Amino acid sequence: MKKVLIVDTSYPINSRTSKFRSSLAKEYDVNVLAWDRKGTERSSPKGYTLFKMRSEVGNRLKKLILFPLFTFFGLKVFLKFKPDMLFLSHWDSLFLGCLMKILSPKVKLIYDCLDMPAASNSYTLKILRCLESFCLRFTDLTIFASRYFPECYDKRLYNIVFENYPSKLLLQNNYGKPEWYEHAESMKGAGKTVVSWVGVVRYPSVLKRLIESFGELDMQLFVFGDGPSLDFAKELVEQKELRGKVSFWGRYNQCELPYIYKVSDFIWAAYPTNNLNAVYAISNKYFECSMFDRIPIISSRTRMADDLKVNFPGNVILVDEFDVEDIKGKLVLAESGGFTFRRYQEIEFWEDRSEELMDQIRRL
Repeated sequence: MKKVLIVDTSYPINSRTSKFRSSLAKEYDVNVLAWDRKGTERSSPKGYTLFKMRSEVGNRLKKLILFPLFTFFGLKVFLKFKPDMLFLSHWDSLFLGCLMKILSPKVKLIYDCLDMPAASNSYTLKILRCLESFCLRFTDLTIFASRYFPECYDKRLYNIVFENYPSKLLLQNNYGKPEWYEHAESMKGAGKTVVSWVGVVRYPSVLKRLIESFGELDMQLFVFGDGPSLDFAKELVEQKELRGKVSFWGRYNQCELPYIYKVSDFIWAAYPTNNLNAVYAISNKYFECSMFDRIPIISSRTRMADDLKVNFPGNVILVDEFDVEDIKGKLVLAESGGFTFRRYQEIEFWEDRSEELMDQIRRL
């Protein structure tokens, strides 16, 4: 059986990489090399090899300083495991994968372009993009997580677009109600419209505007998830005295998503468009809202919005994510019935689309 080493610079690995791991494990011997940046795991779970060193998510300087140690650790894991293929999640893993391929040129390199390199400084961004472009010469297959990403890359690059399709498992609902569900449902039962943030709690510039907009709204904001900006959001809620309007429900499992959408009226999916990824990405919420019959709130300056506002102008909410007044105005309009749900994306499941991807991988 051929071996696959998945490389990721965070642990736990994100839901997309986890689904790739499950798909690959059906045909290959899979091991995951990941960086436990919280440093809380005492031992590596089965099928994982963890690099344990604290580096808070969002602290890019500390990550950069420690990255050579992760690289050295990863090269030792590579030489010990001797994989036939490398599956590299995110652009920062691509650099390590190229070093591994230099050591063993026959290894096949698969790059999952989940996010493009991003930086606030234009010179830093240019350096990162050049580094990524150089490393792409070593790849055998590039997977784009958004239909819009190829616009930013060389058209000669051998690639496949494979977006964040939901799993069929989300519809099985065999896990029972989460502990938080009854409380959240009772709050919704009080007649308040609920807007939910679902996923990694980050982007403080957007979180600030979103939370501030609820100061004058008779609505509820539910925050489901954990992340580097969670403490910032909680402190802002205390500072603005919005504890009665903003609720934090913590980290969740994928199986809880049907319940999250059930207690939500609208789903926030507007992220800072001064980041290139937010402009070109396809959010998980894009597919999930269409599947669970919920209206998404999307930034008006994204490629998603460019397409949706042509055919579905009254079925999605387009906002300026940096403008509190625009957010408030759109949410008031939404609460009064100014938007109606209409399925804007055909439901496509991960399990159905993964066979196409696996065919590409088998040919390598």
